[in-house]
Amino acid sequence: MNEDLGRISRNESEDIRVSLQEVEGELYVEVRVSTRPAGQCQAVVPEQQAIVVPLTALSALCSVLVQSQDRVLRDGLTHAPSPATETPVEAGEPVTSREADRRGPRRYNLTEPRVPVRLPVECYLLSAQDSSPAESATEKVEGEMKDVSSGGAQVWLAGHFPHASRLAVVIRVGKRIFRGRAEVVGAASQPKKGTYRHNLRWLTLNDQAKAALSKLIGTPQ
Repeated sequence: MNEDLGRISRNESEDIRVSLQEVEGELYVEVRVSTRPAGQCQAVVPEQQAIVVPLTALSALCSVLVQSQDRVLRDGLTHAPSPATETPVEAGEPVTSREADRRGPRRYNLTEPRVPVRLPVECYLLSAQDSSPAESATEKVEGEMKDVSSGGAQVWLAGHFPHASRLAVVIRVGKRIFRGRAEVVGAASQPKKGTYRHNLRWLTLNDQAKAALSKLIGTPQ
């Protein structure tokens, strides 16, 4: 996997590019400076060195960056950005935040607090986007959930579901049964120890599922 997450301008000739990388089944966020092409036919020239952060440490890194921003704002070393400040998106083309809202539902937010878990999970491929888990689910694919957040989860499954697949997800948390629907927003192309990594984004959760998720991540309902 090599997925661009966004970029910002460093100066007149360089960009700071952020991408999602997969190495031996593990996900990392890479921050690398690249030189913009001088002409239309020339390619972007990335620097050899980059900052590589395990995805599990991304939330902590973002917290440190927010604290750093608060500190420099308090000390008067910079100014708060305007609400209309342009924001990089997946393709690397800057759009205003209002334009970004029109692009549709947000993806699984990788900066949300993610709680490590080890729970057996069952996933069923839904034949239609508006199908409920009980109506048109296919044969189950079993695996293990490795982490979870209010926005989604990472599961490792014995089978492979392609990007944008919609799944019914069933897990048991103590005496609670978690049933919900999720979308595959990322999947490893190769298995690791016989299972494929899938990143899921929650689509719909009933009250029972919300209660089970709240118990998992330790937040009030």
